[in-house]
Amino acid sequence: MPSEMRRNSLALVASITAISCSSFSAAQTSGWTGNVNFNAFYVFNQNDQVQWFLDGRAEQKLLAGSLFEYNLLYALARQRNNSTGDWQPTEDRWRLNSRYDAPTDGFRFGTVSVLVERNRMIDLSYRSITSAGLGYFALRSQGVRDSGRVANPGDFQLRANVGLSFLDEEYDVANTRKSEWGTQINTYYQSLLKNGWEINHVLSFTPALNNFSDYVLFSNLNLLVPLNIRTRLAFNFIYDRTSVVPAGRRSDNYRYGINLNYRF
Repeated sequence: MPSEMRRNSLALVASITAISCSSFSAAQTSGWTGNVNFNAFYVFNQNDQVQWFLDGRAEQKLLAGSLFEYNLLYALARQRNNSTGDWQPTEDRWRLNSRYDAPTDGFRFGTVSVLVERNRMIDLSYRSITSAGLGYFALRSQGVRDSGRVANPGDFQLRANVGLSFLDEEYDVANTRKSEWGTQINTYYQSLLKNGWEINHVLSFTPALNNFSDYVLFSNLNLLVPLNIRTRLAFNFIYDRTSVVPAGRRSDNYRYGINLNYRF
């Protein structure tokens, strides 16, 4: 049942969260860090518009090297129809990804992640992707090797992992439920430049095992320009593609914008 799969996926996210919270008492940690891109506006013109957008990332690094990471994307936008006076949605989606990395040595790590998302604009009622695999630090500055984080100008890292995944999804269309095994390739690049600018890029590619042309792709690119110690201006571009969708639904979705970013 779809509702059962929803409960199972959310339970996995909750389990990773519970493990990360309990780790404060189980091992020394270096605390939580992360950042949030956000904006909200109301435009008064011939077609009134309202928009809310949030793109957040948080991580907790254990001194033993394990990493808990959470990524949340939420976007909601409405536009008024002049003819009827009704508000019509132009964007309505959320996406939550929970991830745990455990090092095997200085360069390799094991990883498990759970993604849950919904996108009403393409009639995606529900999608979950659960994956597990092995990762490798392809690039890492000495500062990141010492501290485990991109924290000082000149720091950078590129990590990648590949593994086995299980996808379960359903659209608000009859007979569109799909469950299949696949592979998943993820990369994460982060760099803090000398002038304080920061670049972040997340890429996820999940093709089906029996058909690599059936895939889900997600890319999130951010350029962060400092305004003060905690606040930055964020230029972001988000792109995702589902290669196999019901008839009449869009395969590609993208958004770009300028947001405020708060670092903690």
